Amino acid sequence: MSNDSNGTHGRHPSRRDFLSTTAKIGAGVALAGAGLDLAPRKAEAAGINLTYMGLANSTDFPHGQEDVIALFNATHPGITAKFIPAPTGEANIYHDKLVTVLSAHDGSIDVFDSDVIWQAQWAPAGWAAQLDSAFPPSVQKNYAPGMIASDTVGSHIYGIPWLLDVGHLFYRTDILDAEGLKPATTWQELHDQGVMLAKKYPKMTPFVACYQAGQQLICNFMEYSWSAGGDFLDPKTGSVVFNSPQNLQALEMMISLMKDKVTQTGIVTMELDTGRAIFTSGNAIYHRNWNYAYASSQANPKLVGKVGVSLTPHFSGFGSAVCAGGWQYVVNQYSNHQAAAIELATFMGSAKTQVFKALHTGNSPAFMAANNDPQVVKKYPSFPILAQQARFERARPKTPFWTNMSTVAEQEITNALIGKKSPQQALKDANGKIESILAGN
Repeated sequence: MSNDSNGTHGRHPSRRDFLSTTAKIGAGVALAGAGLDLAPRKAEAAGINLTYMGLANSTDFPHGQEDVIALFNATHPGITAKFIPAPTGEANIYHDKLVTVLSAHDGSIDVFDSDVIWQAQWAPAGWAAQLDSAFPPSVQKNYAPGMIASDTVGSHIYGIPWLLDVGHLFYRTDILDAEGLKPATTWQELHDQGVMLAKKYPKMTPFVACYQAGQQLICNFMEYSWSAGGDFLDPKTGSVVFNSPQNLQALEMMISLMKDKVTQTGIVTMELDTGRAIFTSGNAIYHRNWNYAYASSQANPKLVGKVGVSLTPHFSGFGSAVCAGGWQYVVNQYSNHQAAAIELATFMGSAKTQVFKALHTGNSPAFMAANNDPQVVKKYPSFPILAQQARFERARPKTPFWTNMSTVAEQEITNALIGKKSPQQALKDANGKIESILAGN
């Protein structure tokens, strides 16, 4: 989910390197025939130039996106693709950039990374190309089901999932083992353990999360909400149920974790990746984040083999529910070379490329079998667990009004977190504003 969840090592592999790597991959996972075709194809015309805008490389893996593009160029004569990084920071900044480009019918970006919730906006607006022929159901079945559902609008598919992303609770196995503790399964356990651990480890933050206004805050809040039996909209009627006893319990727990200093100082204004760095530098015990945080933690030699992962907690009487994130390749409807752009998207989203990307960038593949590839598991032992936890994912509402609705919710949740409003008043006010948005006001 973070714009800093990508990258790779510094060397740009040759076509021979790539073919050698994928030959080894094939021995571990039955990828051939299960994903998209990787065979070199003739370009529709010579001298085609494509632009792919994607998530920025991370500091841990500084050349990942460029390496994948280099592989594409080596196997697709006549087409030259280049990578340009998306705006960094909160995902809403990138979203607004795409809105500016797409609403102007600008074809300068041919393929772009798109958050799992955005296809519900792109498709009705006519901004994303349909990928039904290039990415049929027989291939879709190999990818994360929740992402496929989000990429399907009406009867058409508009995205090829590549980065599996759900919320997780990461923790320091060495510290919990030393204290004779099991990973917290309820929010109350996390609270109580945090209060105790803060006394024994005063230089460490018990629990790092992200409550900064934006999709990170909404995703965090929904995991508290769902695990209390709450929701944003009623899944059957579509009515707004934001103001509920369940959501009040969720919001009050978030406030309690802050008040009792279980969470980090500045949680309401701290960016996701700044919080991630607290954990991956070894200065936190628990951390709620997306898949990419595991590979980032293992890039620190001091944390190798000392980081575990479990489901986010729940309230007593309910089960855990993790928020579905993830990124996909979307083709701009206004690309001047749409057929070639689809070639690029299908190549990058293919099974073998996703395994390559996992090995060289630390990304969790949305092609599910790739998470169990022997080479991937050897390098990232928790990837199969990350993939298994996707079974507990829940999606934010799939609606073209989501950006406006979530912005209102973020504002009111923040008002409660900083004490500007009572939790009860904040939920009531948010509920009314969301109803107004859905009513077209």
